[in-house]
Amino acid sequence: MDASLTGLTRIPAGPETGGAPSAACDHGTAAIDFDLAALHSSIAALARSMRDEPDTRRFIECVSSHVRRVIPHDRLVLACLEDAGHTLAVFGQHAAGAPARHEGNHTIPCDPGRRYPCAEIGHASLFAGLPELMRDCQADPRIADAESARQCALMAGLRAWLALPLYGAEHVSGALIIGSAAPDVYTEAHLEMGQRIAELIGPLVEAIGA
Repeated sequence: MDASLTGLTRIPAGPETGGAPSAACDHGTAAIDFDLAALHSSIAALARSMRDEPDTRRFIECVSSHVRRVIPHDRLVLACLEDAGHTLAVFGQHAAGAPARHEGNHTIPCDPGRRYPCAEIGHASLFAGLPELMRDCQADPRIADAESARQCALMAGLRAWLALPLYGAEHVSGALIIGSAAPDVYTEAHLEMGQRIAELIGPLVEAIGA
């Protein structure tokens, strides 16, 4: 990913920079792989148990709990594309940390089950399959109107976020939003981890929503 789009410096460790990976790095990678395997196993089992009676609240809480082990967040949102990609339906959301801040008269309109025109949501590149890292929506020069960005149904009340495409069998089927009410929480390493998580849970979300 182009570092100019994320405003980040890659972590100087391991084969990517030509350096020898340390034992600590190997241990960390193994721990992360274990966490991801546990995440997929637990969520897949839960998804199977909900085939007849979907419980989206329990599902999203399970996802959030596992994701927090590797990516800190105040809120996690899962959303699915409908109507040939023209509508976005909120599958569920979970406030995992401190309550998202409400400034002035702003509220968070990202209600489970609610549907939004994709043109209203914005973030077209996300639904085209490009992940998004926002370190601080109020300071990022790419956002001309940070106030508008905060009012987006998916990102309302957040200062920083990871926006990750979910893939079904053949195409982008939705989005995973991992967000923080505080700025400068996420790094490129978090983005890469988020992409791995999204790859694991995308088919499960599609199966439950089918």
